Amino acid sequence: VSEEYATVGYGGLSETLDTWCDSQHGCDRYGADSSLRQRNRTSVYISQPLDGMGTLSLNGSRQTYHNDRTSNSAWGASYSTSLWGRVFLSLNWSRNRQTDRNGRQYDDSLTSLYLSLPLSGWSSENPVYATYQMNKRAHGDTAHEAGMYGDTLDRRLHWDVRERYRNGAAGGDKAGSALYLDYRGTYGEMTGNYNYSRHQQLSGAGLKG
Repeated sequence: VSEEYATVGYGGLSETLDTWCDSQHGCDRYGADSSLRQRNRTSVYISQPLDGMGTLSLNGSRQTYHNDRTSNSAWGASYSTSLWGRVFLSLNWSRNRQTDRNGRQYDDSLTSLYLSLPLSGWSSENPVYATYQMNKRAHGDTAHEAGMYGDTLDRRLHWDVRERYRNGAAGGDKAGSALYLDYRGTYGEMTGNYNYSRHQQLSGAGLKG
């Protein structure tokens, strides 16, 4: 549990760096509502192991401002577990609520799922894993990503292939693919990546030693 309180006129580091002053206009903030000065921020985080059945975590925070009804609240829960030492499962849920200075509230929530399981047996020297991830917003689209990754060449070459798709996407790319390679040799390391979607293609490479 943490509690932060700021008196009127106090500014944090980000607020101070965003502030400008001159003799004619006084002080103001770049690209921000100068009346919004943080008054209070409360954060709570609880994590509980479940006797070998995973870990359950709860979190929440609330932020208010001086001389304004604006506030931001967020809370969530997550559960993660590792089955047989190789299968990993994670579930997350979070909710955000913003209240403007007129008292209007705007809520949104995000639900996430991540799953990773081996495809190459339990004792493979070059393991291969399959992954699946889903992110669903209450007032937005749903993103899916499936992939495979693993090591080969005595674990000197790591590869990662992913395919993603978004349901209900308003504009932009609904689908895309990605490939990542990382080779660790005796004298250095080489990396490469390639991303493809309907509207753009990106590639890159790196070398260090």
